[in-house]
Amino acid sequence: MEKEKTNLADSIIKNYEEFIHSGSKNEISELRNEAINYFREKGFPTRKDEEWRYTNISPLINKNYVLQTGGEEIKNENIKKYLIKGLDANLIVMVNGKYFDSLSRTDNNGNYYVNSLKKSFNERKEIVLKYFSKSSGNLEDSFTALNTAFADDGVLIHISKNTTVDKPFLILNLTGSESSEVLANTRNIIIAEPNSQATVIDLYHNFGNNYSFSNALTEVFVKENSVVKYYKIQNDNEKSHSINTVQSRIGKSAEFDTFVISWGGEILRNNLNSVLEGEGAGCIMKGIYLSDGNNLIDNHTLVDHAVPNCNSNQTYKGILGGNAFGVFNGKILVRKDAQKTNAYQSNKNVLISDTASINAKPQLEIFADDVKCSHGATTGQLNPEELFYLRSRGIEKSEARKLLLNAFLDELILEIDIEPLKIYLEKLLNEKFN
Repeated sequence: MEKEKTNLADSIIKNYEEFIHSGSKNEISELRNEAINYFREKGFPTRKDEEWRYTNISPLINKNYVLQTGGEEIKNENIKKYLIKGLDANLIVMVNGKYFDSLSRTDNNGNYYVNSLKKSFNERKEIVLKYFSKSSGNLEDSFTALNTAFADDGVLIHISKNTTVDKPFLILNLTGSESSEVLANTRNIIIAEPNSQATVIDLYHNFGNNYSFSNALTEVFVKENSVVKYYKIQNDNEKSHSINTVQSRIGKSAEFDTFVISWGGEILRNNLNSVLEGEGAGCIMKGIYLSDGNNLIDNHTLVDHAVPNCNSNQTYKGILGGNAFGVFNGKILVRKDAQKTNAYQSNKNVLISDTASINAKPQLEIFADDVKCSHGATTGQLNPEELFYLRSRGIEKSEARKLLLNAFLDELILEIDIEPLKIYLEKLLNEKFN
């Protein structure tokens, strides 16, 4: 096992030399070199690392991935099955980390800029340089470093100040290949200038008969008095591995709301980190996850209250069956000067088999004294009294179980204010239970 791990790391480092020489040097080349040196030194994380102690990534790193430097050709008619029915959206299509202009369509009226990260480096170079790797440390962990070293494309969404974008941005991420196991790195940057509003839906699917590994990193900057709603929907098949990181910085009186829906893939790790850096900033994190078989779903969250008078709310719910394994590691950090903080965190899980399990680790680190903070985690089975009540009304046991499980997760889905998205997710949830 250790030999396979070393071989993949060595292969990645070798690919880097080819990758960096194939492109022209630019202002982020130094960042790339720092990142690959970090990866060369650290390698892949193991369960000896505290942040990965519950997450076994051996199945991920024991694959013969080919670094994807070009998108697989996808025709327009082939993407329709992945779209959300009835949703009128600005469509952005990414295939193996590459922006496909021929498949994308946006109603750009001059109040926002959307383009591939590669083209943006020429057309909006000052913006890219200002925000690339500025949401957090460039060397946050090995997968962040890997993304920084290799990501040469993605999407830049830049909302002008005093702008409300009526249509959501739908980023359709397709990863896979019919010929090889692929590793795709995607780097997205989302910027909402002061007094702006926008919604982004990040939708993930994989295709083909081979394993795929998506290592995506999205940096979000929500400026003063702005609101960004961000939905991440992961609906991959059993041959998908995904490490997905979202780093956000939230300004004065701004709001960043996220909803992560995870119900696909063999190994899925979500890192969701927000820094509240302006007074009056707010952050809402919601998540649902559903898994069975031998799948792993790992949600890591961090809300950093860096200044006073900020609010955060985290609510995650999960259902695990079969031999599925879940991880929830949620952290609230309240810094010394962040008085008048109001922070809440909740994680609830239902296990529907004797072999499913979850490790829940809610954390509070509080260095201020005038705060309201609470957290909690529960794990159990279906309520037998509720099940008995439905059975006593003539409902079959299997149908009663389905109704209770559906209601457990659907409680959060019903709060979505985009009707086509809500209908789409409820339909998918019913299909999963069936």
